[in-house]
Amino acid sequence: MLNKWWGTKNGFNSFIGRYTSKDFVTTGVHEDQEMFYVLEGYGWALIGEKEVPIYPGACWLVPPQTVHGIKCAKSSDAVVTFAVHGAP
Repeated sequence: MLNKWWGTKNGFNSFIGRYTSKDFVTTGVHEDQEMFYVLEGYGWALIGEKEVPIYPGACWLVPPQTVHGIKCAKSSDAVVTFAVHGAP
C-alpha cells in the first residue's frame, strides 16, 4: 500500500523524514490530511494538543489544518518516518 503512494503521479507528495531533536519539531499545518509511518526509532508525535508514543511500525493520520510534530526519545538517535501529504 505504501508503494502506491510513493511519488507524485497519483497526486500525493511523499518523503522520508529523519527527526533527531529531543524537543518537538513542528512539521507544519497543511491543507490536506497527512499520514506518518515510523520506519525506525522511538519518540512522540504531536497531533493537535495530543501527544502519542511512536515506535517502529506505528502509523497515524493528521487531519487537515492540525498542528503536528515529532520528537525523538532520549534512547533513540533518530525517528525515521515515511510521510504522505494528501493521504486518502
